[in-house]
Amino acid sequence: FTKNKKISKYLSPNVFLGSKKIILSCAVRSKKDKKYSEIVGYIFDFSSKKIKKKIFTLKPQCFYKNEEFCSFLSPFLFRYKNNFYCLIEAKKSNRVSKIIILQSSNLSDWKQSKLKLFTFNKNLHAPSFFSFKKKNYIFFSKDNNKLYYNTYTSNFKKILKKKLIYKIKSKSSIIYSPFVFKINNFFIMFYSFWKNSLSGEIKILTSKNLFNWKYQKKSFFTPNKKFKIISEPCAFKYKKKNYLFFETK
Repeated sequence: FTKNKKISKYLSPNVFLGSKKIILSCAVRSKKDKKYSEIVGYIFDFSSKKIKKKIFTLKPQCFYKNEEFCSFLSPFLFRYKNNFYCLIEAKKSNRVSKIIILQSSNLSDWKQSKLKLFTFNKNLHAPSFFSFKKKNYIFFSKDNNKLYYNTYTSNFKKILKKKLIYKIKSKSSIIYSPFVFKINNFFIMFYSFWKNSLSGEIKILTSKNLFNWKYQKKSFFTPNKKFKIISEPCAFKYKKKNYLFFETK
């Protein structure tokens, strides 16, 4: 990114590998209002690691207007049948968060989706999508101390299962932003772990079946002298190599 006097931070990176182009979406926070952030999608040149072109902006005031959201965070872009979808953590001024979903046929024009993904949607954070063996999964955090997933039918019309994966007891720490990545015959779930408000790192859970998850005590990626907080992981495979994008502070 190039420096912009109006922008305070770029947050929550997500990479979508299309057939002809790569889309990098993220939350953009303004300097004028620290509570406000919107989702911006860019065409990304992977060879140069540079942004080529902005293709969409999703503003909180343009969707779910009766909800009065003030901030959009943690985008996750995926394709289902002939449409593109974007999962988003939508936050109100009182800090209450919901997970919403928008859809588009061309990545330029977006609207509210009719998919109903949750029966209870409050204090949910940082969603991600994963598809495996004709089942769709949405992973998310609840209350910033529990990691869950919902399993859906292939058409999203029914929730087959809701499962608590992992939780923490510490009141000073938080966990959120689960992201599942398949390597050979097993799955890795990267997630954000903040020990406190000054220290954050990326940890992992592992599974052989997406149902039973094993906690790994050792952190996958820890802060260093340059960064105090590392969070919001996004993993993908591109040209036979595995990559991990993340947010730093």
